[in-house]
Amino acid sequence: MAALENELRNNWEKLPKIFVTSSREGTGREEILEYIAHALDEGKALA
Repeated sequence: MAALENELRNNWEKLPKIFVTSSREGTGREEILEYIAHALDEGKALA
């Protein structure tokens, strides 16, 4: 994962949020859902 982030930094000033996930194990599911909920709340605040 660190190698990927380092490669992306060569071209991007700021990296997007990166989620480590697994559909088999369910890893990262709650983190993604919380991120989406937070983004939706921010969008409603701007509207």
